[in-house]
Amino acid sequence: MANMPSEAEVGELVAKAAEKVEAFQKTLDSVKPILDKADSSAYAKDENAIAGARSILAALKKNGRSAYALVGLLSTLDDLDLDATQDSRAIIFLGFQTMANNNKLPEGMTAAVIMLDSSATSLYDISELVMHATLRFVGGEEAVLAQIFAEKK
Repeated sequence: MANMPSEAEVGELVAKAAEKVEAFQKTLDSVKPILDKADSSAYAKDENAIAGARSILAALKKNGRSAYALVGLLSTLDDLDLDATQDSRAIIFLGFQTMANNNKLPEGMTAAVIMLDSSATSLYDISELVMHATLRFVGGEEAVLAQIFAEKK
């Protein structure tokens, strides 16, 4: 149990995760014009995923840590990381198609890819920290359960 993440540690991770989610939202808003050209459904899908992340983050802030909430946050952050990566690839593919037709690359394409890749990296980094805290939390809960069951024998 001594290795379990404290409420303060989880609170700090939740705050950092919220920052990364909001940064991804700003990136999406910034790259929306070119993203819409590359994949017209991506922005709405990403907005939905961000809303889910905000809901999980709000629940963690309100109710405190639990294995269920931490796993939910971890999964959602990984989904957002994947969304940012897929958006970046869609824009790169749009650039390839444009160049194949001997046309000029869309304005802001390079910046959009860089911003999305940066968001993906940030989301990945915080999800890895959440994963380690989650594993420590679950390990602590398992230790408590093992102790309870051992006492009942």
